[in-house]
Amino acid sequence: MKAHRPRWPALGLALAMLAGALCSLALARPAEARPLDQAPAPSACAVDLQASARPPVLLAGETLQLELELRATCLGPSHSKSVVLVLDASGSWLGQPIQAQKDAARELVRRLDLPGNPSTRVGVAMFNSSARTLCQLTNEVGRVLACVGKFGAGGGTAIDRGIIEGLRVLRYGRSVPSGERITEILVVLTDGQNNAGCDSVERAALQAKNQDVLMITVCVGPDCDAACMRAAASSDRDFLAIPDLAGLVGASDRIADRILGLSLRETSLRLE
Repeated sequence: MKAHRPRWPALGLALAMLAGALCSLALARPAEARPLDQAPAPSACAVDLQASARPPVLLAGETLQLELELRATCLGPSHSKSVVLVLDASGSWLGQPIQAQKDAARELVRRLDLPGNPSTRVGVAMFNSSARTLCQLTNEVGRVLACVGKFGAGGGTAIDRGIIEGLRVLRYGRSVPSGERITEILVVLTDGQNNAGCDSVERAALQAKNQDVLMITVCVGPDCDAACMRAAASSDRDFLAIPDLAGLVGASDRIADRILGLSLRETSLRLE
């Protein structure tokens, strides 16, 4: 008669073993004394533990291979953010497109949650054949939303001048408390090609990058010079290609996540 070997679900057994090990560790190393009426300090980290085991079913006498991945995302040191929206007001945005761009810009501002992030400030600049500032850096969400509505569409496309104007807004607002770190970001949106060619755009973008400004570029529609805007971005993850106006609101969410995520540090540990 063939001997019967007990079978156990491998992952459940592995987690039970892990729980036992953690309990043993807790007993061997007691926690520091804390007054009973004192609540534990809130953690600045979110921890995610994932486990896998091979083989999926373990027979008596077999070896278990356990893989654990611990990922912690923690708040980084407090620092200010200065964000300038550099918006395209060229003639190709006439009519409904300019309203779609404004709606997307307003959604981005709302997602940045300025009331909940008092050290974050937003400014607004626009460009067509020239460029001008609509709003200096401010934490007042109502003021920023009003600034977004201050321009219409018409004229050419001078992306390089828009970037330079955005840098002026950042320079004008460079005043942060002593010891506090500042992160500066330009969000440049266009649907076309620079009238003076891409070289001037790359030079303006390089000027920003040399000042440690994060360049996020958004290219909307089939007529946008994607190669140029990708080169102007700080990295591939900071370049967004949007096929049409319908994707603008979704782009706002992605940009907001990128900016808000600058406050986080992520660390992972894998054990096998």
